[in-house]
Amino acid sequence: MTHRVRSESVLDHWALIVERGGPHRDRFLRSVVRRVRRARFTDAVIREQPIQFARSSEVVGQSLVLLRPKHPDLRCYVSARSFGRHLEVLRLATVEPGRIKRGLATLLRDGAWWTWSVPRGIRQEAEARSFLTVIDRCVADAAQVMATRLGARAHVGTARRDVLDQWE
Repeated sequence: MTHRVRSESVLDHWALIVERGGPHRDRFLRSVVRRVRRARFTDAVIREQPIQFARSSEVVGQSLVLLRPKHPDLRCYVSARSFGRHLEVLRLATVEPGRIKRGLATLLRDGAWWTWSVPRGIRQEAEARSFLTVIDRCVADAAQVMATRLGARAHVGTARRDVLDQWE
């Protein structure tokens, strides 16, 4: 089943291009999964799921969905697709509460639907930031290794906004 990602749920995103990596999508995603597992997040949940942006009919394709039970509404998506002869990689960090939680928070918190989904306190916020940073590093490292093997370059775009700034 395709998962729809709403634009207001996106906290942060960045993209990169691996030159000549277009036909190596599956190998790239497997490399990211291996790197995340090596990071030893024992409670990390990793699954593959196609995603689609809410106002688009285009399915981005199979994406890795990474989350931790400590912060079940905080999700990280890593998708890769062929972009001509290159590989386009997109990483999204989102906050996605369930419908009931979102509806209740919207009603009781004056429209601030995300308030019950955010990490509470400095320790939880630091854990969430660290998890997302490790995912970013795993994706960037996998891209760099693939680019090196292909004798190419990996070009990384910049983040649009700070991951947790929106929660304050």
